Amino acid sequence: MKKIIIFKIGALGDALMTTPFTRQLRGLFPDAQIDFWGTESVALVYRQNPYISNFVTIPQQSLSWRKPQQVLKLIRDIRTRRYDIGFALGRSWVFALIITLAQVSSRIGFGRDAIARLLLQRSYPTTTLKHEVHLYLDLLQSFGAVDYKDTDFDFTLLPGDEQVSKTLIQEDHLTNFIAVVNSGGNNFNESSQVRMLPMDKFQQLINCLGNSHQQVVLIGDKHDRDRYQQLNLPANVINLAGKMTLPQTVALLKHAKLIITTDCGPMHFAAITKVSMIAIFGPTDPKRKAPFKAHVVWTDEDIYQASYDLYGTIPECKFFQRIDPRQLCELSRSMSDH
Repeated sequence: MKKIIIFKIGALGDALMTTPFTRQLRGLFPDAQIDFWGTESVALVYRQNPYISNFVTIPQQSLSWRKPQQVLKLIRDIRTRRYDIGFALGRSWVFALIITLAQVSSRIGFGRDAIARLLLQRSYPTTTLKHEVHLYLDLLQSFGAVDYKDTDFDFTLLPGDEQVSKTLIQEDHLTNFIAVVNSGGNNFNESSQVRMLPMDKFQQLINCLGNSHQQVVLIGDKHDRDRYQQLNLPANVINLAGKMTLPQTVALLKHAKLIITTDCGPMHFAAITKVSMIAIFGPTDPKRKAPFKAHVVWTDEDIYQASYDLYGTIPECKFFQRIDPRQLCELSRSMSDH
């Protein structure tokens, strides 16, 4: 029986985009032991995932070279499992180095830099302009046929998640509502907020949606909630950001008639619901990360810098300057009617 390790850290949305890879990996190795090693955010995505054998939670500090003892312990822990195949789903050469030192027999990952290409037996490029989901699926090419149309995300909602959302729907008398989120650029290693609509633009959008007499629900985390509270919210706009966990938010979004979102984690989770979506992009190329069935709005293609997508380099450009909130509102009205 093959023993396989998948090694991944990162934000929630990035983790969710690995689930088609994991599902197809199980299809290629139906009898294998497939262990997923990841941080707490990844653990949330993979709770009760039927395609893995075990999830091993990695403390975030285990990946910091400022704490070499923690890194060495992680390497030893992986080595004791004696994995036959290892997939390093991170872009950095560090992940390739860890599974190499852990003596994983066959190592597959991304060859973004020369060190990774040296350490991995099979490396795949990240510079090709294609969707992240497809980049992960590329890693399976040498093991069998890959279905690039099989891109649905796997995520388990628990009964408690559904109950919380139903309670909020009843308390706030939500019917036929539009869900809106303005977040992005607030990950573990990033606080740039570069993927968020400027607050003056967001205020205009909220005013326009509010004037259309539609119920609007603002979604996000506690930091988003604080930003939303600084706005002048129309009476029919309800701020639910920070009041729910992410799974509870997904359960609520299933009842929306339309979702308007920036490029952030909730955008990817909203794709699970199959609800019509407007996805607003700024510094990121939507060809890489936009939900496959979303209506994409991107007005910054001419100032796009690929280094942000490929290396996380924060661009200094001002994005979203040509976004017209009134046109977004009109688009939302058109999509809501259909």
